Amino acid sequence: MLLVICFFGICLTVNAQQTPVQRQIEHLAEQTAKKVAKTDGRRILTTPLSGCLGEPELCANFDTVLRTNLERLVAGAQFIDREEAIKHLADHGFLSVDAYMGALDSVGYVAGAEVVIGEDFQRNRNACHLHTTVTDAKHHYALGDFSTDVPCTVASKTKLSLLKDPASGVFLIVPLPELSDSPSDESHIVYPSCLSCPDPHYTGDAKARGIQGSVRILITVTDQGTVENATGLGAVEVGLALASIRAVSGWRLKPAVGPDGKPFPARVPVEVTFRLLP
Repeated sequence: MLLVICFFGICLTVNAQQTPVQRQIEHLAEQTAKKVAKTDGRRILTTPLSGCLGEPELCANFDTVLRTNLERLVAGAQFIDREEAIKHLADHGFLSVDAYMGALDSVGYVAGAEVVIGEDFQRNRNACHLHTTVTDAKHHYALGDFSTDVPCTVASKTKLSLLKDPASGVFLIVPLPELSDSPSDESHIVYPSCLSCPDPHYTGDAKARGIQGSVRILITVTDQGTVENATGLGAVEVGLALASIRAVSGWRLKPAVGPDGKPFPARVPVEVTFRLLP
């Protein structure tokens, strides 16, 4: 039996006969759905992250199995349309490609979701993991995360590819498995790197209250190496988030360089961590 699965507009044909990988996928989907079932959330947004761009068939397969488990375990489950949710990103300072870096967690509630489930694929040397995160859409806090090991695609190396944001012309750099030993022009893409990236100042109020943690920010590194459109994804405290965005907006970097040797604007995530000395 064959299933036809559509994923962000790409339709794939998948063999429905259960294999060891399918059993792993089923187990992960059931774990994730059970976590959602323990909440009051019934309106659900599922969103693939950037790792899924390199394994679209695997993630599409998982997304379908996950939805089946959510329908089975969550009474009255309703699914929020991803494309409709993406339309809300611009109103909150995000680009559409930010959907692949967790930005839908920030706009999920506005789009009607109560729970956002991120789906990602992570390749670490010879280990490959399918990973989910469950987030409360209204209060923006993590409810749980789950993962399972899956066989890696046979690949001798990783190449870099570019995904263009249609509105801004900014590019997201995406690692993909390189299935051939032949050289690829796209593998010569170079990430931005810091020239002057000073740390933000710990705000007095946060320090007095002993607040520690990380601030995640998405930034555009222009082809001149300046920072534009710094947008926070999540933070432990509002003051620290604002301090981080101010600091990051003043950074100077070497811009990303394409296979033609020319700089280009790139969208990248950064994380600022605040720790109090003992």
